[in-house]
Amino acid sequence: MQKYFCLIIIAISLFFIESVHVNAEEAAVNATVDNPTLTSTPTPSPTPTPIFLSSTPTPSPTPTPTLAPGVSPTPTSMPTPTPNIPIPEFSLDISGFSSPNASIVMNSNGVFVRSTTADKDGNFFITGVKVSKGFTDFCLEVIDFKRIGDSTTCFKIPPVIEDTSKKDIFLPPSMGLAARTIIYNESTYAYGYSMRKAKVSVHISAGITLVTTTDKEGYYKVQIKDLPVGTYELFATANYRDKESEKPTKTLELKSLSPAGQLKQNVVTFLQKLITWITEFIENYGWLAIPIIILIIILFSKKVRDKIKAYIRKSRETDLEKEILKHGAHHAWFLGF
Repeated sequence: MQKYFCLIIIAISLFFIESVHVNAEEAAVNATVDNPTLTSTPTPSPTPTPIFLSSTPTPSPTPTPTLAPGVSPTPTSMPTPTPNIPIPEFSLDISGFSSPNASIVMNSNGVFVRSTTADKDGNFFITGVKVSKGFTDFCLEVIDFKRIGDSTTCFKIPPVIEDTSKKDIFLPPSMGLAARTIIYNESTYAYGYSMRKAKVSVHISAGITLVTTTDKEGYYKVQIKDLPVGTYELFATANYRDKESEKPTKTLELKSLSPAGQLKQNVVTFLQKLITWITEFIENYGWLAIPIIILIIILFSKKVRDKIKAYIRKSRETDLEKEILKHGAHHAWFLGF
């Protein structure tokens, strides 16, 4: 392990030295560009050419040759084509219900379109959205009013050819996880919001479904436990007054690890944080990096460690001898001498 650590330290040192070398070269180039007189030889002024006046009239410019009939002149530049941007022609209205006071964001192809907030009963309306002919795709993202969970659902509608509306959409519950990674014998919680007194089902990719009911504020919480080692996809749906919610397009990922897998992940996380810290340290205190790295390499050298151990051992033996002399030789047998 110590050998690998030394190799990592040496690699970081080489990376820092190379970075300093490159930065020095860039600084030299920039200095040359900013002040060319530092490196370039002054260019001698050209010898002025004498000008002779002549009485001979200046010849007229050569006339442009006439093209033969039927021959078109070659254009000097090509005209810029006008981009084919669809023009919004129609209006789209969207309405439905979600959790009370939730934020709802509409986007299309990753572009923000409109946002609104559901009322205290969970009803929402997005009206007068201007769309072009042939519009088909949009997504609705729900973020509950406590900001502890969210859900995203995408829709595909028939191509718009006139003013259109999509009504009575029951958006899926928002959902968050208390932990995204657990040990296989541990548990975590899934929670979020939906309509009040709705039946919420949390679906896990292993064919597991956990069912609960929201409270008077629309909040739900279920415990997830006893998952074998693996990676699982989770999402939530709801049933409110015999109406099923939409199925979310995006899911959450939950990892159940063995103790060895958890240890490995902890080591990887630690190394990532260490590398980030070292990088930030080099960027902020680069002038101290090389001496410190050299000191670390020396301290991790086996020869240096042996010398330190020998010195400590010798110091202890000296202290022991002083203690023997202090209490008298008749105690030496007790101390093993």
